[in-house]
Amino acid sequence: MAQSGVRRKSEDRGMQSVSQGTEARDAGYVLTLEEIANLARQGGKPAETLMNVVALIAKRLKPDVCSVYLLEPDRANLVLAATVGLRRQCIGTLRMGIHEGLAGLVAEQVLPVAVEQAKDHPRFKYFHEAGEDAYQSFVGVPLIDRGVLQGVLVIPNHRGTRFSRR
Repeated sequence: MAQSGVRRKSEDRGMQSVSQGTEARDAGYVLTLEEIANLARQGGKPAETLMNVVALIAKRLKPDVCSVYLLEPDRANLVLAATVGLRRQCIGTLRMGIHEGLAGLVAEQVLPVAVEQAKDHPRFKYFHEAGEDAYQSFVGVPLIDRGVLQGVLVIPNHRGTRFSRR
């Protein structure tokens, strides 16, 4: 019985270290969400806040590009509102219909989209004027406030990335 108790303690220690490793990994994500909330609370111009959020996400995830496209009032078009990795002069001028591109697909479906070989996807759209290189993989997530789509966060990457459902 004593042996069983010893085994249990060592198993508990092993479980603790696994749990702590998971918590440490997850803490970075939680901290990012906390930091995003702090950025939003700071006030200031909405465009600056959005740019700061995109910069924070880019700093944490280290993608080639991280951008937010906001849905225009007509609800039919997305406009580049913040970016790290694309030409900043395209902010406010680069537009696409929600029926165009992979970002448009995210907006249409109001669901995340992950594509390992983006250039082979029928909805792939290339924006040379933005300084966009042909990227391999794409992740896009809808930005929703109070149940209403506001825009799309996109993270294209030059390296092909294998995605999991986690």
